[in-house]
Parts: sequence; C-alpha cells; structure tokens
Amino acid sequence: MRRLTRLVFITMAVAAAVPLGWQPIWSMPHVAGLCAASESNPTSVAPVNLADLRVTNELGEAVLLGKTVTVEGVAVVDTGRWHNAANYFAIVGPEPPSAAHGAGPNGPASERLYGALVYLPGTTRPEVRAGDLVRVTGKVSVRGYTTDYGTTVVIPSKSEDITILERNHPLGTLTMGATLPTDPAYSEAEPLEGQLVTVEGRLSRYDNDGITRGFWVDGSRDGNTEDGKGKMQVKFYDYAGVDITGLKNGDWVVVTGVLVQGDDAPPYNSFYYLRPTKQADIRSDASRALGTAGGDEIDTGMSYHVAQPVHMPDKGIYQLSCLVSGSSYPFLDQLYPDWKPDGSAVVFTLGKMKSARTTQETADLNLFLLKFTGQTEVSQVTFDRNPKAFPRWSPDGRRVAYSSGVNLDDAQGNWDIWVWDLDKENKPIRVTTDSSYDTTPAWSPDGQSIAFRSNRAGNWDLWRVDLSRTSSPARLTDSPADEGYPDWSPDGSMIAYQSDCSGTFNIWVLHLNERDEGLSQCCLTGSLSGNSVYPRWSPDGSKIAFMSNHYGTWDIWIVHVPSGRLQRITDLDGDEKYPAWSPDGRRILFASDAGQGWNLYVADLQKIARMRTDKPDETGEAASIGAECPSEAEGNAAAPEAAPEGFNCGKVVSSEPGFEQEVARALGANRTSSRHSDIPDQDGAAGINRIVSPLLTQPAFVRPGDAISVKVLVPERTTGTAGWQARLSVQGGTLACLDCQQVPRDANRRDEGPDGNDKQAFGAFPEDATVLYEVPLSVEQVTQEDDGYWRIKARVPYCTPLELYDLIVTVSTDGGKVITDRQPNAVKVVRDGVQDAFRFAILSDVHLNNEHSTGVGNGNPTNYLLLKAIAELNLLRPDFVILLGDLVESNADTYDRDFKQMWRILDEYAEFPVYTVMGNHDGQRVGQTSGFEYWHTYFGPLYYSFDWGDWHFAMVNTYDHPAHPSDNGTIGPAQLDWLEKDLRLASSEKKHIVMALHHNPCDERWIFMDEGRSALKRLIEHYGVKYVFAGHRHTDQLEETETTKIITTRTAQAAAETGVGYRLVEVNQGTITSFNYSEPKSSQTTGLLKTYLSPGEADESSSLPFSTFLVSASYRDALSGKIVFANQGFGDSVLHARFVLPRRTPGQRETSDRQMGGQTAVEELGGMHIVVDEDRVSVWQVVLTSRSVVYYLELRPQRRSSLKVEVSLPPVSPEG
Repeated sequence: MRRLTRLVFITMAVAAAVPLGWQPIWSMPHVAGLCAASESNPTSVAPVNLADLRVTNELGEAVLLGKTVTVEGVAVVDTGRWHNAANYFAIVGPEPPSAAHGAGPNGPASERLYGALVYLPGTTRPEVRAGDLVRVTGKVSVRGYTTDYGTTVVIPSKSEDITILERNHPLGTLTMGATLPTDPAYSEAEPLEGQLVTVEGRLSRYDNDGITRGFWVDGSRDGNTEDGKGKMQVKFYDYAGVDITGLKNGDWVVVTGVLVQGDDAPPYNSFYYLRPTKQADIRSDASRALGTAGGDEIDTGMSYHVAQPVHMPDKGIYQLSCLVSGSSYPFLDQLYPDWKPDGSAVVFTLGKMKSARTTQETADLNLFLLKFTGQTEVSQVTFDRNPKAFPRWSPDGRRVAYSSGVNLDDAQGNWDIWVWDLDKENKPIRVTTDSSYDTTPAWSPDGQSIAFRSNRAGNWDLWRVDLSRTSSPARLTDSPADEGYPDWSPDGSMIAYQSDCSGTFNIWVLHLNERDEGLSQCCLTGSLSGNSVYPRWSPDGSKIAFMSNHYGTWDIWIVHVPSGRLQRITDLDGDEKYPAWSPDGRRILFASDAGQGWNLYVADLQKIARMRTDKPDETGEAASIGAECPSEAEGNAAAPEAAPEGFNCGKVVSSEPGFEQEVARALGANRTSSRHSDIPDQDGAAGINRIVSPLLTQPAFVRPGDAISVKVLVPERTTGTAGWQARLSVQGGTLACLDCQQVPRDANRRDEGPDGNDKQAFGAFPEDATVLYEVPLSVEQVTQEDDGYWRIKARVPYCTPLELYDLIVTVSTDGGKVITDRQPNAVKVVRDGVQDAFRFAILSDVHLNNEHSTGVGNGNPTNYLLLKAIAELNLLRPDFVILLGDLVESNADTYDRDFKQMWRILDEYAEFPVYTVMGNHDGQRVGQTSGFEYWHTYFGPLYYSFDWGDWHFAMVNTYDHPAHPSDNGTIGPAQLDWLEKDLRLASSEKKHIVMALHHNPCDERWIFMDEGRSALKRLIEHYGVKYVFAGHRHTDQLEETETTKIITTRTAQAAAETGVGYRLVEVNQGTITSFNYSEPKSSQTTGLLKTYLSPGEADESSSLPFSTFLVSASYRDALSGKIVFANQGFGDSVLHARFVLPRRTPGQRETSDRQMGGQTAVEELGGMHIVVDEDRVSVWQVVLTSRSVVYYLELRPQRRSSLKVEVSLPPVSPEG
C-alpha cells in the first residue's frame, strides 16, 4: 500500500516540457507490477516513474529496495554542491496521469511532485545542473552519502548510467516547495522526501567552521520559536557555494532545500533535515530578528523509556536501571556510575552514539540521577552539549565532581574538572583550567582534595588539586608510562590507579606515606593477561574492584589488597564495565549490555560467594607485589622482553593475502598495455613492476654488512645467480629551501612536476644538484618461488654510508633479455641500536591537486603545501613517515593522473621511508575504474603490518571494498581475520602495538565507520592496541578509552594554509613520549620552520627565539657564514640542524656520534665551528658523499633555560 499523503499541489505546465516526439516516463501510466531489472541485465530495465519509486513498506523502505531501475526527473541541484567528489543530486517529477483523478493515458500529468536522490560516488561526471532533465539507471537504496539514511536514493554504477536528456527544463524553474513546520509528522514529511520544501523560524546552533556547516531552525507547530524544541537542521558543506557569514543566532530565516532523512535504522520515520541547493535558498527577515544573539534555548532532554528489568539470579546479578533509547541511536557504554555515600542514589552519565549527527535531542553524555525512593526513579540533571564523564560523589554526599569537555571538535578543545553542589541552586565550579585533558576525578576521604588524570606534562600522569587553596595542582606520578583513573583508599593513605609501565595496563597502588619507602608503588594484577583498569576501593579498604579483559571481554574482578588474591565476579557473554561499590560493601554496581542496551546492574557479592562455595575460585597471585614503577630518570625498568636477536627495524610481518598474485596478473595479462610496456628492458615506470618487496611504501631497513631479501617477478627463465645484479643508488640529494622551490632528488628527470606540468615551470634545477652514489650488492642466493617470483638474498657492504637508497635489480634471462627495475626509497641503511628511541611522522589527507594546495602565495604551484611539508620532514629526518590515506584529490575521474603523480612526488622529493594506508577517496569504484587496483599497482598491499624493535605497527584499510559506496569506513571479514591473527602474534610477543588507519572507529560522536566497526573496536581493546593514528576528519583530535589513545591528524594540504600540517611522534623507553606540537592535541603547522643564513659575521637579526624544533640551512657558495639559534627560555625544545656543504677534498666516508656540553662547548668538526651555550649538542651523523658533505645536529635542552648555538661555516670553494 502506498503511504503517501496529498499535502500541497503545485501548478505547473508540464505539457510544455515535453519535446516533440518524446514521451517522458512520468507521462506514462504506472508500470505494471513495478517492473525492475535483473542484476545480470540492468540495461533491459522497464522504466519506473518516481511515484512508483516512492511506494514504501511499513519500515519506510521503498518496495523496490535492492532492484535496478530506470527513472527520469528534473535535477534541483548542481553536481558538486552536495559533494565535491561524487555525483550527488536530487530529481523531481509529477505523478503519472493514471493516478491523477482518472486521467487517460494521454491526459495531463498530475500536479503533484515526487522526489528521489541520485548518488554516484567516485566521479562528478556527467556534470548535471539544476533544471536538467535526466535519465538515471541504478540500484534502489535507502542509504545516500554518510548521514543520509532513510530517503529513497538511486545508486548508478558508472557515469554512463546518468544521461542528460534536456538542459533547462521548465520544471527546473521551481524555486520554492511545500511549506513545512520544522517538526513535521511522518505522514507530512515522507511524501516530500527528496524534493524542495521551505521552513522558517528562529536560527540557533550557528556553525560556520569546518567542512560541515549550517544551523538549526525552530519553526515548530506549537508556535514557540524560542525554546529550541521541534528544531530542524539545515546542513551543507564548505564547498556548496552557500555563505552564511551574515547570519547569527537569533535571526529569523526562511530556508528552502531538499528534504532529506538522516535516520540510521528502520523504521525510517524521523530525523529530517534540509540541504540547500544555492545561496538564494537562505533568506533572513531582519524585522523579526532578536535584538541579541538569541534567547535562552532550552535543550531537549534525552529520549528514552523504561522497560521491565531482566534479572539473572542464577548469577547473583540484578538489573538496576531499565532504560531503552527512544530513538535509533543506542546508548553508549560510558555510564561511569557512582553510589551516593548514604545509598539513596546513583549518579551516572548517559549518552547516545552519533550525538554530533542530525538529531535535535541533547544526545551528548550528560549527568543522570537514579534515586531509590520506594521505587527507582531516573532523572536527567544536565542538558547541555558539553559531554560529561566520570562523576564522583564527595564523601559527604553533597557535591559531585566530574569531567566536562568543551569545544572538543576544535583544536583547543579540552576536558576540565568541575564540582557541583546538587542540593543548591548554584552553578558548577571549574576546578582545573589547564589547556590539557583533565579527567577521572577522585575525592580524598576528607573532601579537601581531588586526584585526577592529566596529560598537561605530555603523557598521562596523576595530579592532585587542593580545593581549599589557590595553588596549582601537584604532580603525583612522573614516569614514562601512562597512569590514570585514580581512586583514594578510605583511610587516605593510598591511591589505586592503572598504569602501563609493565607493558600492559595493570592496577597499581601508590602509598602516599613517604616514610614507607619499601612499598611506594606496587602492582596488584601482574598475573592477569590483557589489561586491568578502572580500580575502585571497597568501603573497608581491604579490596579493589576493577575491570579486566583477561578472558577476552571485560569482566568485573576483585583483588584482596593484603594477599593479592584475585577473584572474577562477572562472566556474562558481553562486557561488564565501570565497577562501583555500594556503601555497605555488599554489592558492586557496574554497566553492561545484556540485551536492552547499556544499563546499570548490581552483583550481590554474598549470593555469588554462596553459589561458589562448592566451586574453586578463579584466583591468581599478584606476582609483582612490591615492584616499583620507574621514574623518568631511571627509565622503563619493567619494559617488555627484549626483541629477538637480530635486527628488527621496519620488518614487514604480514600483509594482504593475494597481493602478489594481483601484481603477477597485471603484468602477465597486460604485458602490452601502456602501464607495463616499458618494463621488460628498462626501469623508470612508476609504481610496482618487477620488484614487489621491498617497496617505496614498504621499505627495508638494514645495517651495513647485513643481507636483505628482495622479491622480484620474472616469469622468464633464468639460471643461477650469475645473471642477477642488485645495487643501491642515491638518485639525488635534495637541497631544500623552506620558502620552497625544492629541488627534486633526481633533478635530471624533468618529465613532470608536482603540479602535473613541466618541472621548469616551478623552479630552477641546477645540474650540480644531482648527487649519484651507488653501492653494488653481493647477490648470494637466488630461489625461484611460485607464480614466477624469485627471492634474492643480497648483502650490503660494510662500508655503505647510512642513507636512504633506491633499489635497482637487473637480471639477464636465459633468452638473452635484460630486465631492470627500480623501487625508489626502498632500502634504508641504518646503524644498530635505534629501536628503543625513534621518531616517526604522520602525514594525512593529502588530497593531491586540491584547490587549497597552492597556499596563499602568488604563483605557487599546485601541491606547494605538500612539497613544503616534505621539505620540512626531510630536514626533521624522522625514521619513517606514515601517510594516512586520501592521497589523491577526490575521485576516480583523475586516478590515472593522481596515483602516478603521488608516486613520483614521493620518489623525487621525499628523503624519508614511507608507509601508507588507504582512504575512502583512494578506493572509489566507478564502472571499470577501481581505486583498489590502482593502489595495488602503485602502493602495494591494502593492509599489512611491520615491526620496529619492540613496537608493532598494524596498517589497517578502513575502506575495505564497501558494499555500499560512501565516504564512511568499513572493514570486511577477511581483513578482520587477518588482523586478529596479526595482533594475537604481536601481543604474544609482548609488542607495543600501534594501529594506523584512515577512519577512526572509536569516535562515538561522529561515527565514521559502518560495517565492521564494532569488531575492529573489539580487537583494539582485546589485544591492547595502545595508540591509534587516524585521519579523515582534516582536523586534530584526541579521543581515549581506558586503554587506547586515538589521535587524529589534520590534513596536509586540503585546507587553508594555517590549518594544514603534520604530526611528529617521539618514542622512547617503551612509550610515546610526545605526539603534540602544542597541548592538548595540535600537530605541527606547516611553515613554522624557517631558514636563517647570514654570510660573514652573524648579527642579531639572524637570531630567533624558537619554541619549535628545527632550523636548517643549505650553504653552497664560497663564503663563510655564521648561523645563530637562540631559545629565549621556552624550554623542552629540540633543535635539529641540517647542513649541506660542497665537499672540500676527496676523502673517506665519515660518521660521528659526539656529545658536547657544559657552560660553553666549542668543537671543530670537518671545518665547521660549533659553539654551544648552557647545554649540549649531539652531532649524530656526518655523511660524506661524492659531491657534498651533510652534517646533522641534534640539540636537546636539559632544563628550561636560555640557549644559544652558534655554527660557523668554513670558507670553502665549490668543487668543479
């Protein structure tokens, strides 16, 4: 049955729209039986009119869901307005005559309009304009782009499925649609989905920053436009050509736009919003605007209803709260309950997933009370959009301390500690005011102090603030480990907390009595595997409850503090989290999802004890009782076991099955294609040709004298090792200038520049810039493997300079053919002993050739910002750089250009090893074009892992062949199976695990993943992934769970110049010691690094106070010069200086690792004079090549003091 309601009739002259000799689909009768194409022959589709497409079932889904159909309609929005990388628009058309009051087959069309969306991701072809009459063939779905769930949408598979029949159709002159209230009933809104409607009302929640922009309008049917109830969202993207800078909260607006549904799950009957189509769609009425920025908007409470409890008496567990979400958004697991000291109430937090999406309820984490007054009563206490977490009652039960996040989507958004007296009509008091994340407050027994966790000093440590004084918080722990979730013992002598100083998180106790030095810190859960977190003291101080995933899922456990005896309390199928004791110590309160969504439960400890009297307890000895956490000076004494004997840097552990077969198939099947036509006898073709390991994006790290393993695809017959040659080559040396016409590594290759044009168009490339240095390798063994692959063992000479090299392999086949292939930057020769302390960088969301990539300078080339970031990273010399996806600009239309261009930029400009993961813009599939095939061709496996000493990096593809084309992430069963095996192995080897991916699976406010998200989160938790580095959002963000930090990095060049950058990550002693340029989460802005070089004597103008970490110079003329770096007391800065000078005299390769310190240190090194004031400088590498000498200096201040470094460059004569 058609669920349509006749609301508004719009008079239009459709007959005039029909050209001579052509009959539009909408003038035809209803198609009998709603005919649709089969999957095998979509071109044989019987046409379906839009009215048929709008027939829905009881769930609000089109009855043609999943069928392939052909429809026609007039577009109401241009391609590119709704998505800059997809063909996304809406079409409308009238009802056919057979349904219009008995009109005959040739009668006039109906006055009524029907609408639908069209979504073809991965291409913007053909370019449809508003007013075009189009014919579309595609599959019927209820999922459009990301948040657009519930509206009927047709999804073509290729550009040819969209045909423009007529430009400027008369129906396209429609500028306004039906008028709706902003809180329409489903029966009002559903018939108008996908077409233009108009709303008007009071503007609130104005947002004109970031990619997604818009506001909310209150024009609800109750006539009250000031209370914020019944609002509708107006949403568009920053590229939509809509400017709202002239609007503000409190304005009265009239908005026309396409009505779209954003309901995540059936029944699709709520969450409607508007997408404007052009600037003229938004109008304001100044006469009705409020005099101020707007009234006090009343945020709506969270929607829920109360169900019947589900008790589990056989397990001694009883349901305490029975709340069911009143919308399709489920409750989060983050309840953090705490029992009031008198037992009369429980305070907890409640929030819903996707709280930042299209919902008008306040779905962010807010405070709730559960009161025991004869019956259980639940009430919401706070209603704002600043999330709350970790509420704790004061010892007297009058106040609640909690954490609150402010502006978390902004770079400076943070968490602070607040205290609120719930019994009085007052406002909460802010206790901490640092820019960091201050969370997990815990009251001292006397109510005078609060212990909390903070990253204000870099890593997570315990801090204490005295509420009775105005002094700054005091630091309680100071180790390289992450420590948090403090809980004060009832007598005030100890604090229980979690720490990962032993590798995984365990429960530790900090003794505050300094006289008891023997037990200053001790671990209580060392005998459990997995992670043990979130400790809570029992009221009598003898036990600590905590949560542990020792058995895979989170369970509630108890440890008896004096003896260390452990007992598992819960063993349900899912997770049980966040324990809290009842005041009498007889019950433990916790959160769990036992079928009704996340709710509160209690475990009756006495009943559980009686039920287990005839069963052995699950116990274990806390073997590390008395073990101490190391101080920062002592280092990580409890670090995991040492890495196996042998070199273990950058070693690829495992990768996507079938990748090598894909390469073999491409080479074998397409031997005559342009892609591979030059491979049989020469190198130089971009991408992966013959060499499949190591790669530009999976490099090998090797010490001088060690052997490397090379895998090569050569189907032709070869015999023995005699026909094989391998060598390492430096194809140039970048002489980088940060204001930035960077010289490519191979200046002789002039075919194409970073903007796709000839290189001479964007910079000068002197012939003497090229430095060619080759190292022949000794081929010791050649083994033939399956599918035409050969494994070569080649040894690197002991005298090889420490450098990043191209790998070149040449083989003479038995047939006399000579085959040569090259993989750039594929081998890094390094010294030993660098595994414990290393540095890597994150570069995310490059979006090659993006319109922002030129920066603000006049005449800058395309991709200028990327080149600038690469130049700075070349000077910073990270051990490796991870590219977090979205390397290409936007869609499959330019894949043939962009993949090759990105590969060549890395080849010609990067002087660092690179690892990559795929983003959604890299994996689009349109017709015969597949981003996955391009990725295999240029960058290798879609997912893989590698080890770096005691660290394991899992490189995950979160755009894993999605069944539904969208920008949201997905991960399939095959990759999840691979990932579980990979993480299990790394965990068994006690590795520190890092995951790199494009979409953040742990963000509960903005959900960026669909299929596989929960399973991926489970693997992260279960196998103790400590750090997750993500992209996609284009901004810096920091989320965290009990065990994991999730760090998102801004775009490299797809934003204004002030908003682009990269992230530097410092690793030392088993932990990441730094990942921010500034707190709480900001990465490094590209362009902050400057070059200062003054020939002759230095003057003050060449001095610079630096709070960053790099100053660099290249010096290639005959003048002597001096460079002065000055740090005016900023402290904790690290200076890296790189000098490239012409080689003065022939000589042997030199390496040095020298330390200089003291009040004033003076040293001569290779003719370079260095003077250091107040601190030390480490000259940690000097490389002498055939044409130049390169000095690398590193300076680390030991204290916050003024610092001055003078470097005098020697007078030299350029060689040649």
